[in-house]
Amino acid sequence: MQKEAVRKIMKRKLRKLIRNTDFLLLFKTPLTPEEAYEMSELRMDKLKLQLQLNSLLLEETKDGEERKKLEEERKRLQSMLVDELRNGIEILDVLIPNFKQLGLDEKAEELLVLRAARESELLELSS
Repeated sequence: MQKEAVRKIMKRKLRKLIRNTDFLLLFKTPLTPEEAYEMSELRMDKLKLQLQLNSLLLEETKDGEERKKLEEERKRLQSMLVDELRNGIEILDVLIPNFKQLGLDEKAEELLVLRAARESELLELSS
C-alpha cells in the first residue's frame, strides 16, 4: 500500500516538473550561445523526467498493448535525448573556445568537464 502511494506521488511530481519545464521552454528564446546551452540543458532535463515517468508506467502496466506503446515511447524519448546531447555538445564546442579567448579559463575548464560528462552520457545511450 505504501509503495503504491509513493509511486503515485512520484508520477504526479514528475508530471508537474515536466509541465513546469515545458512552460519555461515555451517563454524563453535563446539570444546567446550560453542561453542556447541553458535551453538545451532544460530540454535534456525534461527528456530525462519523461523517461523516469515512462519507466514507472512501464513497471505498472499489465496490458500488452499499453506496454508496447510505452516501449515505443521510451525509444522515441531516448532518441530525442541522444539528439539533444549531441546538440548540447555542439554548443559547448562553441562556448569553450569563446570563454578561453575571453580569458575565462576557469569557466572553460568547467565546460570541458561538462562536455566530457555529456559525451559519456551519449556513449552510454548509444550503446
